[in-house]
Amino acid sequence: MIRAAFLGAQFVGQLSRGKLEHVEVVWAGASPQLFATEVRALKPTIVVLDLAEFADGSDEQVRALIAGCGAELSIVTYSFARRQLIRSLQSQQVRVLPSPITLDVLQAHFAPFIIRNVLESARREVSSMEQSPNPPKYTREQLGTLMEVTSAVQCECPNHVAQLVDRLQAFERYSKDCENRDDADRAVHTALYKSSALARVEMEKALTMLIAHEKIQL
Repeated sequence: MIRAAFLGAQFVGQLSRGKLEHVEVVWAGASPQLFATEVRALKPTIVVLDLAEFADGSDEQVRALIAGCGAELSIVTYSFARRQLIRSLQSQQVRVLPSPITLDVLQAHFAPFIIRNVLESARREVSSMEQSPNPPKYTREQLGTLMEVTSAVQCECPNHVAQLVDRLQAFERYSKDCENRDDADRAVHTALYKSSALARVEMEKALTMLIAHEKIQL
């Protein structure tokens, strides 16, 4: 999740009734003084500040808070503000938007950071799996047993899921050992190996759940 801090009484009220997807709200309040002393240590990705919480002529305070929070993106909202201040705040790292603003609109501004975070998490997962992929949880003997087990409630899910895990294990071995004519072949087979291993791990989790639910002894 990305981490977000909000300065503004209106945001506190909105967040009490609504939520932002894939966003961890690490701070929300209406005090610029507390924001200045507490937020930087929380390492927010994004901060959202309402100019209504600042007294007139506090331009330097606003800039200092933005500079001091260490966020990748700052969103400043205003009801009425001098055009000179708005122009001076606007930059690649600072967006100035008219208030009031809905959580849905904020979600849209957060979207590039959320997508980046999801992609980075996926890359880390694949990278860690490439270094040390989880070995198969079930032996072929155990899977053979599960393919023939009789359910207490006339459900064949354990049989079917065991077959899926067995097929995924087989394809994982095949794609890992498949011959490569060139680097392009190697890249394709590596991707297939990773994908089948990830799918196998997920289906093993499902199989483990079924075994516990059906009280199957292996």
